[in-house]
Amino acid sequence: MLKLNKKMMTVPLSGVLFLLGLCSCNMSIDFDGSKDGMSVIIPKISFKEQTQFIADRLLYTDFFSSLNDWVIQQQTPNSVKVEDNVLKVYEPKGATVWFKKKLTEPVMIQYEVTMRENVRVSDMNCFWMASNADGSAPFKPDRKKGETPMRNGAFSEYDNMKTYYVGCGGHNNTKTRFRRYAGNGEKPLFLEHDLIAKKYLLEANKIYKIQLVVFGETIQYFRNGELFYDFKDSKPFTKGYFGFRAYNASYDVKNFRVFSLKRNK
Repeated sequence: MLKLNKKMMTVPLSGVLFLLGLCSCNMSIDFDGSKDGMSVIIPKISFKEQTQFIADRLLYTDFFSSLNDWVIQQQTPNSVKVEDNVLKVYEPKGATVWFKKKLTEPVMIQYEVTMRENVRVSDMNCFWMASNADGSAPFKPDRKKGETPMRNGAFSEYDNMKTYYVGCGGHNNTKTRFRRYAGNGEKPLFLEHDLIAKKYLLEANKIYKIQLVVFGETIQYFRNGELFYDFKDSKPFTKGYFGFRAYNASYDVKNFRVFSLKRNK
């Protein structure tokens, strides 16, 4: 994992739009290119409305040469590994793969996922801005609740977190859902956050570019440049951790990056 900050490198991204906060737009996005051994993001965008945010600085990037910067909670041993710069998840039960670095808004998390064929295509899920009720990392015991055992990857063990969650192609690839976990076991589901149209579900061997945004009260989830969720949170989670989530799922992840954001004036 490569960390970039002001002392190490400032990425000149002003003027480069990252498909954030789009309204009634038509767009496409490609990620390609390389420079000095580091992948370069080249968005190709066609849109009618101006974007709300732009990327400010590249904070972290991970090309999955190892799992040193990740914590794995899994019900099935050896269900998560890295191979040829790809994070490979094949979990017949439940697993969460946590990025160790604590993130602070305004932030965008970005990565690419491919669902494998000839297996169950379902549950390309994620948590972001996650923490225990006491604010500690979700891969550590929650001191406020007096918990000592670590989570083992079972989905119900995450109910008491504070987090944003998207289950993409869940329930055997029949729906995609957004939830806000309140930290007390409450995680209400609103009808408008329960998406069942085919375009919101998953296909094998298709690359999905995911962007997760937290900017003040604005919480967003993009897939391949399309805004699935634009949630306004009056009490937003401003700090927390990101985790890939899988339930009886098989997928590959590449090109993980985290950016700070600023308003597009």
